Amino acid sequence: MKRTVNEATIKSFHYPCFDALETHVMTIVTTCKLAKQLRALR
Repeated sequence: MKRTVNEATIKSFHYPCFDALETHVMTIVTTCKLAKQLRALR
């Protein structure tokens, strides 16, 4: 498999404090859980 540069690129985020990082991670986790539940309803 050949991967393009865009597929291999990793985004990095910089946060001013730990609370901002924790909020961002929890938002992503919650969104993934909700998407999984919505897919199950199909």
